[in-house]
Amino acid sequence: MSTEKRRVVIASRNPDKARELGEIMAGLPFVAVAADEYPGLPEVIEDGTTILGNATRKAMITAAYTGEIALADDTSLQVPELNFFPDIFAARFSGPEATYDSNAALLVDLLKDVPDGRRRQARFETACVWVDPRPDRDEYSVARPAMQRWLRNPWERSIEIKDPAEEWD
Repeated sequence: MSTEKRRVVIASRNPDKARELGEIMAGLPFVAVAADEYPGLPEVIEDGTTILGNATRKAMITAAYTGEIALADDTSLQVPELNFFPDIFAARFSGPEATYDSNAALLVDLLKDVPDGRRRQARFETACVWVDPRPDRDEYSVARPAMQRWLRNPWERSIEIKDPAEEWD
C-alpha cells in the first residue's frame, strides 16, 4: 500500500465548505483540495430532484474530469410551516445572487405570519457522495461494481448501499 496521500477534490465552489472539509480530513490518508485548483472543471448544474441526485452528479463529474477522488454534498433546508420549502432550493432561495443573509431574511419574512403558539422550526438534511475513479488501488476493495455499490466514508467505515431494484425483493 502506498504511503502517498490521495487527493480528494471537494466538489464545491464554496470556500467555506472546502475549508471545513479540509479541516475534517486532517490526519487522514487523504489531502483535500478545492475544486478551484482545477480551472477548467465545468460548473455542475444542480438540476436533480433530490439532494442525493445533486451530490451524485457533482461527484461523478468532478471525479471524471480530475481523475481524483471527488467528495460532493448537497443540503436542503426543510421548514414544516412552509410545507418543507425551500428544500433543495435552499442555496439560491432568495434569488440568483443569494447570500446567507438574504436567504435568512427571506425565511424570516415568510414566517412572520405564523400564529403565536405554532412552532417555528427548520432542519437541514445533507447527502454526501464519495466517488473514486480508480478504485482498483490497495486502499479498499470494490466487489462487482455492476452488482453492488459501495460508499467510502474515510472517517468511519464502508457502507453497503443496496441496489434500488432489489429493494422490493
